[in-house]
Amino acid sequence: MKMYSLIVLFIAGLGVIITVILMNTHFSEPTWPTSVEHDDRLRAYLQQFPEYRVMLRMPDRRGDASAWMEVVRVDGDILTTRESVSIAWPEAGSVLIVYPNGDILYAHGDCFPPPDGCRFLTYDETNIRVTYPQLDEGNAYLRVTYNRTPIPQKGQQLYSTTLTNISAEPIRVVRFCPMEPGRDACVGGMVYTAEQFHAWYGMAEGQPWVEPGQSVSDDSNFGDPPILWAYFFETPSGKKMVAGNQLKRFP
Repeated sequence: MKMYSLIVLFIAGLGVIITVILMNTHFSEPTWPTSVEHDDRLRAYLQQFPEYRVMLRMPDRRGDASAWMEVVRVDGDILTTRESVSIAWPEAGSVLIVYPNGDILYAHGDCFPPPDGCRFLTYDETNIRVTYPQLDEGNAYLRVTYNRTPIPQKGQQLYSTTLTNISAEPIRVVRFCPMEPGRDACVGGMVYTAEQFHAWYGMAEGQPWVEPGQSVSDDSNFGDPPILWAYFFETPSGKKMVAGNQLKRFP
């Protein structure tokens, strides 16, 4: 009986303590986001890569999301949207950076559903094989190099990938994929399309060919080294080859 009484007293005392704590606790409203992660990177895209789209939407003070808006100008910390809405940089809630073809390169915050015409990266799951002799043959036509990107390096590491046509014929990339060095298959079956290459590598509208001596680049490539990017291409004379180069470490 004595033990039972002690237990009852303990529970009663614990209840008093919890009540006092609750009475002295201030319950505030949900906090409104006040900063955007990787803001230097977003600013770089707005200022240096006008072909990319930057989309944002704001939460209201109840946490509900507004409609997506496209940013068309940045002045200091003020973002101006196509709808002529001016927003202080730190107040942007959800942000997307979008390739010209609508593929989403970067997402911050709650980005579902994405804006119309924008989509998260997709790829063809194709079982293709590449041998190093094939790469040697293709590398005589197409040179693949890696360099530092002008995009600020915060969080996910990016690098610039450049393809240079060193042959006497135009070249059209029909698909490309990342590979693990020493293996002959694309990583996870990830094979990207000719349309994605055209958009990501800044090809001119209506021009699928990389001309002799021409270089094209994707300054937003990613994939941790060691990695080998392979590019399958064809020429007007009917040659079909693959070129690639290994990235051993970040530039």
